[in-house]
Amino acid sequence: MLKEMVKKMVAMALYMIEFANEHNDLFEVLDLVPMQISEPLQRDYKNLVEGHDSFYQAEEDKNGIVYVLDLPKRELKPGVEQVYPHLEEGEDLVSLAQYARTLNRDKSFSLAKVAFCGKGTPSIGLVKPLIVEETLGGKQLKVLKEPIAAHAIGIDLNPRAVEFAKLNSYINGVHDRCRYLVSDIEGGFPKNGLHGQTIYVANAPFALEVEGVREDLCRAGGLDGLKHTMEFLRQVKNEAKSGDFVVLVAYSRMAAVGRIELLEKLKELWGEKIEIFSNPMSHRKLCRGWNGRKEQENPMPIEDMVVRAHPDDHQKRERLEAGIAAHLEQGWTHLGYIGLIINVK
Repeated sequence: MLKEMVKKMVAMALYMIEFANEHNDLFEVLDLVPMQISEPLQRDYKNLVEGHDSFYQAEEDKNGIVYVLDLPKRELKPGVEQVYPHLEEGEDLVSLAQYARTLNRDKSFSLAKVAFCGKGTPSIGLVKPLIVEETLGGKQLKVLKEPIAAHAIGIDLNPRAVEFAKLNSYINGVHDRCRYLVSDIEGGFPKNGLHGQTIYVANAPFALEVEGVREDLCRAGGLDGLKHTMEFLRQVKNEAKSGDFVVLVAYSRMAAVGRIELLEKLKELWGEKIEIFSNPMSHRKLCRGWNGRKEQENPMPIEDMVVRAHPDDHQKRERLEAGIAAHLEQGWTHLGYIGLIINVK
């Protein structure tokens, strides 16, 4: 019975991929979505498409998961935040979670709790069977693996993101195993009746603040950029059991001597009660800060965050340069994107 269910899910995924390649219109995508999605939700998307406040695009990630993305044509209404794609970060989290399962003696998790769930990455990838490449008998084969987690709970402070996550869970046929809620990580994860081994997952919002200036109210993470990441880790520490895992990707300030600020803060918070596996994610190029779309190596020199920044706004550029100078004075020379797997002892 499980084999038949998997076949149906794979067939649906392949169909949606083919559909997404032919149609980029959200309203047409919605015609394929079951009516269990609320009428206000469908009406809202229809109005957005017809009113030209936004347009939508269906994209497929490397795991064959189809997402409807939010790509505003112009500034959204006051108080409405854009839902960012974050496809690459979602793929990285699923890859790290697969490795966490390997460390867990190849046992899947009962539950995935995902903070800052966005439009459904990576929660959907955690509860779908995935096709992965493995070497068997000296040959490279594609193998269908059972889901990393049986169920997923995702939270996000952005109501728009939660609606997108619900929509994408329907499109990918996993809506019966995903639950999404508008909630702030500071309030912890919602209680649920599910028991068993849990994997906690996050790609927290990040933006280095300039002292006295918050460039982006939605994503600013304090002077070190780690405000939201550390709050996630504090909440996990409060409820995680021995044997649970934590997977996250994050940006962190680094020093030339090999210091990574996030790892230092993590050890301060948790002490010796965890085992940490760090991945430098050097395969990813960085487009961080205020440097246009210029790609940087990972890690990148922290002063490069102001390359080509605001050429016509000298005051803003001066503030940014002053902020970078403050980071350098503290000994932080680089900004890096890293992946972490944590095993709670």
